[in-house]
Amino acid sequence: MIHLVLVAAVLIVLRCFFVLFFPHARCPRCKNSAGKRRGRCGKCGGTRKVQRFGAPAVHRFFWSVAGAVLHRKFTERIEAARTKAGYPE
Repeated sequence: MIHLVLVAAVLIVLRCFFVLFFPHARCPRCKNSAGKRRGRCGKCGGTRKVQRFGAPAVHRFFWSVAGAVLHRKFTERIEAARTKAGYPE
């Protein structure tokens, strides 16, 4: 039973990384023809790409975490520069 849980967890993590690095898929409705035969595609709007399932949620989570880390590093750098320059608190 524990093996199934571990396999499922690994598959979920792999899927998240896949969606993070490859968020777009080809349009299933027009099959990448972008509506050349029947006019503009209603699903992709002529872009030939659609977002994969879960891509907005994975990107939102990733950038919220990455943004918090970058913000902390930036504020630490500013505080170090202030103390080095001798600015009052």
